[in-house]
Amino acid sequence: MNSPSVSVVIPCYNAEKYIAASVLSAVNQTWENVEVIVVDDGSTDKSLDILQSFGGQIKLVMQKNQGACHARNVGFASSSGEYIKYLDADDILFPESIERQVLASMTLDANSFVYGRTFYLQEQTGLIRPHAYRDFQADNHQDISELIVDVPPTSAPLYSRGLVERIGGFDENVKKRQDFNFFVHAIIAGYTPIGFKIPVYFYRDHDSEHRITKKKGHEEYLGQIAMYQGFIDELAKVSDIERKREIERGLAKSMWIIARDAIRLGFKDVAATLFQLSMSCDKNSIVGSPAYRLLVKMVGPFRAEMIGSRLRYFGSRIKIK
Repeated sequence: MNSPSVSVVIPCYNAEKYIAASVLSAVNQTWENVEVIVVDDGSTDKSLDILQSFGGQIKLVMQKNQGACHARNVGFASSSGEYIKYLDADDILFPESIERQVLASMTLDANSFVYGRTFYLQEQTGLIRPHAYRDFQADNHQDISELIVDVPPTSAPLYSRGLVERIGGFDENVKKRQDFNFFVHAIIAGYTPIGFKIPVYFYRDHDSEHRITKKKGHEEYLGQIAMYQGFIDELAKVSDIERKREIERGLAKSMWIIARDAIRLGFKDVAATLFQLSMSCDKNSIVGSPAYRLLVKMVGPFRAEMIGSRLRYFGSRIKIK
């Protein structure tokens, strides 16, 4: 049987507490044709010492600190695998995840890729549970618009080398939601995600100043506007009208959710732009309860959010989430 090669690319920056477990989970895969590439992104803790202790088990690349996206791209450039698995330095692959995803991938056409189930490990409590609603299901398959609203996280998919090359790797200008950006670019480029019930990895949730998902400043939200505008510009090149509309519906819902989040953080300028972009993609993709959607149609999103917050404060039974 053909045994395609897989490259596991791990960016590492000051992850001394977690990096050994992450690397071991990649090294100890049941699929034998695996190379593990770790890019140390200028760590100042003991991460590099830990990585060097693995010797020839991994390919170690060292660079000055330039961010996770750059590190992933450097790792990809150093790889040779037919398939690429991206893994963060604080997460853990299940032992059979690559084997099962490769075998699943071999049943798909060249324009499809597999994604599997993610589990959430809460470090403080030790609680382990499926990461998102789809991960509770026996079958992960969702349509494209649903996936764009809640993209599978970094290590859930297994990408082909051709896919990564076609979309140009990770956008190094993106500082927040990097896995979302990569995944949506793949969809716009014509690739179709196919869900399998394969458990892939533990997403470790913990508090760290280096964790991208913990950063929610105004600058990061302005970056979200640029990212979504870029998606909209790319969609102009999509000739399949039905697929284009499905992507637009997903983007519209995604932008609406981020706009509501921005309001609650006080970033009204960001929210206003995202609401406008959302409506330009699809006027019927307001995300919220029936009561909230009615309020939006009557008074607009800002007043609807204000009314909703007051109703929540006073314990109203009206569902405005």
